[in-house]
Amino acid sequence: MGAPEDAQAARLFHNILLSRIDTSSGNEGNILWTDTGSGGGTHGFRGVQVSNDGTQVTTYGQISEGSPLTLTDSLGSTTTVTSRGSYTIWVAAYDGATGTGKWAMDGGSDGLDYFFAFGIDLDNNDIFVGGGVYDTPKEFQWGDVKRKN
Repeated sequence: MGAPEDAQAARLFHNILLSRIDTSSGNEGNILWTDTGSGGGTHGFRGVQVSNDGTQVTTYGQISEGSPLTLTDSLGSTTTVTSRGSYTIWVAAYDGATGTGKWAMDGGSDGLDYFFAFGIDLDNNDIFVGGGVYDTPKEFQWGDVKRKN
């Protein structure tokens, strides 16, 4: 696959889709829903977790500096997450049955952030992300919450 030739093609080149595929007997392989703009970003679509009751699908990934990412759900609703520095993380949740967006947030610092761990507590559906913040950032921010370094 060749490199994209313009900015629009470059943005589309990084889009990754999220799909729910039926595995029930007689329906194996049927696509239940797909979000064609569900993420990826410039530095990777990192993971997917499903709540214990199957009602929520949570994803995460990273975007690099100066590269906002617009997430689009199965109904075409969008939200944009933005990088604060280098390799900012984003987390988004979708309705497990329909693929419609529930919420999204970004987090990061003005330094080099690299997140590589993601999980869900199946008892209460709390989400955990882990990684490292390199350099010496002034602060780290998750959504509207800021913490000084």
